[in-house]
Amino acid sequence: MWITGDGARILQGAHAVLIRNALAFVTDIVKQKADGTATHWQFNVPPFDQLSWEQQMVLLSRVGSALLSIESEAPSQSSLIDATAAVLYSAVRQAVEIEIDDEELFGGGDDWGRSKTRAPSWRKMVLATCREEEIDDLPSADSPEVADWEILIECLAAEILWDFDWQVAELFLDADPGRAHDVKEMMGIEDDYFIDVAPDPNASQVASARQELKQLLAPILEDADPA
Repeated sequence: MWITGDGARILQGAHAVLIRNALAFVTDIVKQKADGTATHWQFNVPPFDQLSWEQQMVLLSRVGSALLSIESEAPSQSSLIDATAAVLYSAVRQAVEIEIDDEELFGGGDDWGRSKTRAPSWRKMVLATCREEEIDDLPSADSPEVADWEILIECLAAEILWDFDWQVAELFLDADPGRAHDVKEMMGIEDDYFIDVAPDPNASQVASARQELKQLLAPILEDADPA
């Protein structure tokens, strides 16, 4: 389960399809980092990008389970947990940009970032999710306007994330404790929000995370271990 501003929920329907595909995309990139073939890939979410691939794998399994599995426990809100959820929406944004670039340069046909199944385009998945979340004024599915898609994806992320406080984590790293407390209180941020310690997984825990991700991604993957 995942705790939102409107209470606990898991993603279902089109939103679940979109995020499951995003999780597959991110997991594949993390796997490539482990293999040394995607060492420079960034999701532009610093709290997550700065972690080792092992830490990323474990956090993805935790957040993916919380968002997609009704049997999972809701994780405590923290900058690392929220940043990991934000990575999934950042991945959707990157995938949409790649999809648009692919169409403009090569006429489409590439399945960049999607599962091996015949999934709809990323833009169609975003539109379906927006309709499900009752977001209006939608573009056509073939619109090449990246800025319009970015706004829609931000709206979808806001359905899951309370806010985007994880973006200001660095402001509190070396701040005076008293001043930092006052600022966080003014912003409505819990005192321990930024002090969540990144996991330091051993080989067994990484293997468990891989297996959890495999199970989460099973509905959209034809074969091959995604992690």
